[in-house]
Amino acid sequence: MELVIGGRSQGKLQFALKRRGLTPKDAADGKLEPRPVVYNLQEYIRKALAEKRDPEKEITAFAAAHPDTVFVCDQLGCGIVPADPEERLWRDVTGRICCLLAAEADSVFRVICGIGQKIK
Repeated sequence: MELVIGGRSQGKLQFALKRRGLTPKDAADGKLEPRPVVYNLQEYIRKALAEKRDPEKEITAFAAAHPDTVFVCDQLGCGIVPADPEERLWRDVTGRICCLLAAEADSVFRVICGIGQKIK
């Protein structure tokens, strides 16, 4: 498994696809589908929380069942803490899930301006 994180619109998806020699058709947008890349993971988490589901349980089970997946997620914790409790929860849960994925991942990259830096 691989995790690619970074700020919004920093070229994370393009980095992940190029690294693996894939096309956008190989990526699932905000959905847990058995494709090589799952991107906008933060949006999957937002939807799961809104539907009162457990995104941590769902994502860790998916990762275990699909160990070659590349997860791509916006890094949400680098800004002003939202006043809205639901927005704070989404941000916190996303951070915790990224920590869990990073711990299990073979490699982790942070992408800035389209350039990936290996951090694990």
